[in-house]
Amino acid sequence: YTAEGWRERVVVTDTDDSSKYHFKFVLADKPTPAVEHLQKSGMMPDNPTVGQGIEVCPLGVQIVRQVAERVAKHGGAALFIDYGEDETQPDTLRGLRAHAMVDVRSEPGNLDLSADVDFGALKR
Repeated sequence: YTAEGWRERVVVTDTDDSSKYHFKFVLADKPTPAVEHLQKSGMMPDNPTVGQGIEVCPLGVQIVRQVAERVAKHGGAALFIDYGEDETQPDTLRGLRAHAMVDVRSEPGNLDLSADVDFGALKR
């Protein structure tokens, strides 16, 4: 969250010759369509502070909603197990290679990517 509002963190080409990687993370200079959609969805925190960050997974919310509708219609239960917290975390994206954490920019296409689940968002 910035003084100008929410901004998406995006990946751009890093043209600095001294850079270790070919990509870098930057904040978009204006709200992206994804930010505008999330603001309308009600998934953004109330009263954010400058510097606050969140990670969202709209597809995860959609999947949980579909499962909840099926359980409500047909009965039963669902159990979701993964790494995560009961609240939105700001920066859990990580790269994994050979059972070790590595920078996600180090080998694009050759790493497993992982991020924590926001179980609070799934509950809501």
